[in-house]
Amino acid sequence: MGCGQILFSESRTPNLPELADEWDGRKLSGHASELWWYRQTKTRDYFALYQDLSNGFRADNGFVPQVGFRRGSGEIGRSFYPEEKAITRLRLFTVASYRVDRDGDVLSQWIQPGFGFDSKLNSFVRVEFLLGEERSGDQLIRRNQIRPRIQLRPGKVLRSS
Repeated sequence: MGCGQILFSESRTPNLPELADEWDGRKLSGHASELWWYRQTKTRDYFALYQDLSNGFRADNGFVPQVGFRRGSGEIGRSFYPEEKAITRLRLFTVASYRVDRDGDVLSQWIQPGFGFDSKLNSFVRVEFLLGEERSGDQLIRRNQIRPRIQLRPGKVLRSS
């Protein structure tokens, strides 16, 4: 399954340069596009995303924290279902992302292998190993993290009659 959207905006900054230099009444216009594709079977899943936001795009009434970049990312996963074990599903996955500004300079790049599993009492564990770089000013800063997440929702086990 795939989906996408293309947006266009035209706006004008306030004419209040005493409050901010960029508020000089200038006109801004631009586009934003997003395309994604997803495929899933019982044992395999795939996801791909492409975003392109021009420098002049604005979404003042929406949540668009950054413009002026292109991004490609993807995820691939494989699930296993052990029979009669404490773990009901084990999923191994890898996520990757590459983001550049309009001049082609890298803003961020990372790869994130990991695993997750479902278990008894409606519990879930996910561990991600993020290996990447993020731009700060004119430098790419190395960023390596271990991201664990544990979720437990026992539901009926804790309900009283």
